[in-house]
Amino acid sequence: LMGWHTVKISDSDFPVLEVMQGVLADGRTSRLYQRLREKAQLVSDVWAYQTQNEFPGMFLVSADPIQRVSAESVEKILSEEIQRLAVEKVDDWELQRVKNQLKSSFVTDLESNYVLARQLAEFECLAKWDLYLDSDKLRQAVTAEDIQRVAQKYLTDSNRTVVNLKPTSSPAKTPGT
Repeated sequence: LMGWHTVKISDSDFPVLEVMQGVLADGRTSRLYQRLREKAQLVSDVWAYQTQNEFPGMFLVSADPIQRVSAESVEKILSEEIQRLAVEKVDDWELQRVKNQLKSSFVTDLESNYVLARQLAEFECLAKWDLYLDSDKLRQAVTAEDIQRVAQKYLTDSNRTVVNLKPTSSPAKTPGT
């Protein structure tokens, strides 16, 4: 698990981080899924997430290495893909794919009174309710240049925390237990 300190939900960089999470790990055509799962077959799962907070949050990326794959080898590839966001512009098709997914999700959420009410209440608690109604428009306005700028600003080694969880050996059983 890698995490970077980022922004609160009402910050202008927040929608960029949401789009960035899609480029990295939403769906089978995402960068991390393709590289770590499809091509290299190193992980069973990979995801990215920008936390939604009223205070500065975290951008998180996680991968679950399969047996006999070192966490360090997966971490190296995760770092390379994060660095790639900072030095290369995201392709137009990648950006449009993520925007289409986000638009579809937003419209689907609007179809449910429960989900709409929950989202409006959550946004009111975190910032202001009408930010939810603007969220799709803000995500759709994100550019490849925005992603590159935000990656350079937040996704740096000096702002990163890495956690590797490794299984421990089973304790030896004592007789009678």
